[in-house]
Amino acid sequence: MMDKIYLFIENIILKVGFEIHVQLNTLNKLFSKETYNLNKKSNSLTGEYTLGLPGSLPVFNVNALIKSLYAVNLFNCKCSSIVGFDRKNYFYSDLVKGYQITQKYKPIGLFGYIEFFSMYRNVLKKITIRDIHIEEDVGVISNYFLFNNFNRSGVSLLEFVTEPIQFEGYFNPNELNLFLRCLFNQLKYLNISNCELQSGNVRLDVNISATLRNFNQVLNIIEVKNLNSIDSAFKCIFFELRRQIFLTRKNIPKLEYHTRN
Repeated sequence: MMDKIYLFIENIILKVGFEIHVQLNTLNKLFSKETYNLNKKSNSLTGEYTLGLPGSLPVFNVNALIKSLYAVNLFNCKCSSIVGFDRKNYFYSDLVKGYQITQKYKPIGLFGYIEFFSMYRNVLKKITIRDIHIEEDVGVISNYFLFNNFNRSGVSLLEFVTEPIQFEGYFNPNELNLFLRCLFNQLKYLNISNCELQSGNVRLDVNISATLRNFNQVLNIIEVKNLNSIDSAFKCIFFELRRQIFLTRKNIPKLEYHTRN
């Protein structure tokens, strides 16, 4: 079904960016000795540091660093000479500590790319990767915020942030599909990640901005978060493309940046 989709978007500029979160295939969590298994009893794979108990100290998982370096070299990134971690503070029920350890200012990899052959246009495509950084995963919310499972909290994540991919005159999601499949297949081949979307190993955030070519008002980016399949990502892109162009043609005031789920 995907092979038949090829959307002409005359006089429209569409920009799409991805933030791709993949779980690293490591035995232990990023900063603690607990293991992670999707099928284990809820809240049975937690510890003092995972729960943020006072006095608990982190123990860094070196294997997560090694697999991250594999990914940095695989996608032609510049490896940072100094790597640091930062606390990202926000309040949400799946974040038991009240903060997430990530690499906002000193990511492990910068300015890489991934190449693949687009059979639909018979050209070699290159997607630029802005940065690759390591971070902790968060817990799982179920039953409309009534129940939290923190087994996944602290699991090693690798996040890939792409530069905006611009489409003018046409939009072919098959090329984005090839990009994502190529990324996942290479990560699986080197055993960096299992990349099983159905198991929650991979989650996608999609940044979308669409405007008319000669329109003097540039729309801000709309971010759609926590998508668990490639098809759902494409549905969001099509929906946002139609919605943003409708608002532009109706002279609706400038859209402010916001996130949607």
